[in-house]
Amino acid sequence: MAITDTGVRKTDPRLAELRKNLMEVHTSLEYTDDSPVNTMLLERGNFKRVIQDNIVLISRALRHQFVIPDWHDFTAYIEEFYWFVKPLTDGKVASYIPQLARFSPDHCGVSVCSVDGQRYVIGDTDVNFTMQSCSKPITYGIALNELGNETVHKYVGTEPSGRMFNAIVLDYNDKPHNPLVNAGSIVVNGLLQSLVKPEMSSSEKFDFVQQYFKRLAGGETVGFSNGTFLSEKENADRNYSLGYYMRENKCFPDNCDLMASLDLYFQVSETSWLMGVCT
Repeated sequence: MAITDTGVRKTDPRLAELRKNLMEVHTSLEYTDDSPVNTMLLERGNFKRVIQDNIVLISRALRHQFVIPDWHDFTAYIEEFYWFVKPLTDGKVASYIPQLARFSPDHCGVSVCSVDGQRYVIGDTDVNFTMQSCSKPITYGIALNELGNETVHKYVGTEPSGRMFNAIVLDYNDKPHNPLVNAGSIVVNGLLQSLVKPEMSSSEKFDFVQQYFKRLAGGETVGFSNGTFLSEKENADRNYSLGYYMRENKCFPDNCDLMASLDLYFQVSETSWLMGVCT
């Protein structure tokens, strides 16, 4: 309880050894099967053995040395903000993909994760949602991690376009303006498809990217909405046009499969998260 009060979840992967050690002690002391682990009384030696593998994290938590030391006060503000905005009903559900138009406009949830892994959720945080354009900075980060800055920005610029996110336009170097507009993200996915582990099939590449997403989510469940993926493919004329326009202007690596790259672009957009996972 002392640790979770600082914002660290019991399921935090950084406490895996603590949980394992507790179970081992629970077994060795011959507690009954229906006796919960958290009711154990440990003598000093066992307690030291249980916490020693995670002592750095535990020490920082109990000394309130995380980036947000007063976690309870911080989450009280988040809760206040949540209840303030929840009644607001302006705006509309996204309809540029028919499948998205079916989602309920009543869902409202907030999920927070600090740089120290302190986490808080409130509202409808157990409802899956697809990443859509929120996936763009993640795939950009994967490309940077796998290929390096120089290679990635040989194909994609770094400046704002001043145009709509889906505009069919390139910069003065005949490159997409940046990785966070549709054109740039399509090229980034083309780099992932053609330059990162090129020996992989398209299905293996999708699994490879999904595993990246899962590691970023601390090993928690990351899903995929096939219905939304198919719906987006069926209504992607503009993105297909962008792809062909950029291929004409030699924006992709020479060995890039345009259709496979566009499929990956659509697939990562339909990666499905829970608000409790998304940080």
